[in-house]
Amino acid sequence: MRVTATDDCPFHPRPSLCGAHWALPRLVGEVAYAASARVGLIRHSSWHRLRQRPRPRRRL
Repeated sequence: MRVTATDDCPFHPRPSLCGAHWALPRLVGEVAYAASARVGLIRHSSWHRLRQRPRPRRRL
């Protein structure tokens, strides 16, 4: 991951995580979920695949 390391956080607002490292996206993880919580978290998720698209079509 050193090749894709970056100091820029992709999230707004920036989460307060101690020791977090950020990387530029090269693969996108695709998941399905049944519902989303009010705080922006997904519930009942299931992993589908990795895909070679640099930008996801839909963001939470």
